[in-house]
Amino acid sequence: MDTDPVIEPLGPKLAARVARFVTEHRLPGASVGIVRDGRLAWTAMHGFADFSTGARPDAQTLYRIASITKTFTATAILQLRDDGRLQLDDPLVAHVPEFAQAANPFGLVDRVTIRRLLTHRSGLQSELPVLDPRRVTFLRPDELVGMLDRVRVVIPPDSQFKYSNLGFELLGEVVHRVSGQPYPTYVAQHVTGPLGMRATVHEPTGELHGWCAVGYDARGYEDRCATSRDIDSLGMSASAGLWSSVEDLACWVGQQSRRDDDDRRGPGQVLDGPSLREMHQPLVLNDPGWTEANGFGWYVTREDGVDWVGHSGTMFGFTSNVVFEPAEGLGAIVLLNGIGPADRLARSLCSAVLDTHRDARAMEALPKSPPGPTPAAWEQLIGTYRDEAFAWDVRVECQREELVCVIPDSPHSPHRLSATEDPLVFTVGGGRYGGESATFLCGSDGRIDGLNLAGNPLVRLAALA
Repeated sequence: MDTDPVIEPLGPKLAARVARFVTEHRLPGASVGIVRDGRLAWTAMHGFADFSTGARPDAQTLYRIASITKTFTATAILQLRDDGRLQLDDPLVAHVPEFAQAANPFGLVDRVTIRRLLTHRSGLQSELPVLDPRRVTFLRPDELVGMLDRVRVVIPPDSQFKYSNLGFELLGEVVHRVSGQPYPTYVAQHVTGPLGMRATVHEPTGELHGWCAVGYDARGYEDRCATSRDIDSLGMSASAGLWSSVEDLACWVGQQSRRDDDDRRGPGQVLDGPSLREMHQPLVLNDPGWTEANGFGWYVTREDGVDWVGHSGTMFGFTSNVVFEPAEGLGAIVLLNGIGPADRLARSLCSAVLDTHRDARAMEALPKSPPGPTPAAWEQLIGTYRDEAFAWDVRVECQREELVCVIPDSPHSPHRLSATEDPLVFTVGGGRYGGESATFLCGSDGRIDGLNLAGNPLVRLAALA
């Protein structure tokens, strides 16, 4: 890992913050990383990966990442959607016919759709059918589909947010049925494999087995903490079954934050740009104060004016969190082999770096040479256009060698104007007018005197001299 010039000066402060967190929460150990602009830029390790041997953690140490697995499941579903093999509004029963046995006192089982499962709005019960009331139930997929007559929709679909591990287990079965591959095989071949995430697996074997941290239960009234129970990763494969490391999850964060110009899925990419951004959108609010929302497989948490995308995971002996700000290309990974608020530490580390990171990005954005001339074809287009009925002005400008539309009060402004076959017609990027046409209008003298923006006629007021 190369030294990052932005984070290196902050390193001692960040390391102290991690050490204090581990001490205050009496944790066995932690592996922590910060990702900046697609690469692992900083790491810190504290405590022990295994008390019995005295082994220390590092960036390759494997931890159960529990519900962070859901982000991989959601990615697999969107891949299959993009390949035309399913639709998000398909009823679950269309792909898993056995689900017809489930009870929905609020209507047809068809109301449980893939989209609602992805956003935890299906109303489905939270956990798998209970076999022993004194133990948490884990079921492999073939066992689960044989018990769907014990499953219920417990609140009306779309009535509120209701987290469901069962829902994501069933999405894993959709991946299996649609792709023809067992869920772990599909994820290894189509998600983790293309990204080189060789240590992100359901069952660490061989060399990987020796890299696993030992999970420990929460401390009680003494310094000792008990080794947590062992569990079958394939009994929760699509909702919480993966192991991973800081190094591997840095690849995952880098994939989420990639900023390539080509939106198509290419080598080393598991989704195209629009689908990737779709996963991160706050689609469903989880609380009236808009502090947390759901996307597809990811949460969006609003804190101090920043919308952090991420997901936590908690499993016997392990707690984890991944968080990032996609547009900034900044994220953090926290993996604990104990029980603690990993999400707080992850956001705290990102927040501590954010201002310095933004300053560095601003410096990098400074032009390296004087700006070039405005393309001749754009000179007649740039200027101010007004909706006279509402005194609403829109500016068309050349910024950083792109033609853009500056729209008042638009959070997506400036909007890129992409050329079409007609030199006077452009496609608007982002926001309310995203995907619609901006058509420049010629007057009787052949000069541009108006603009129709997605059906709204505007009159040209002024052009740049």
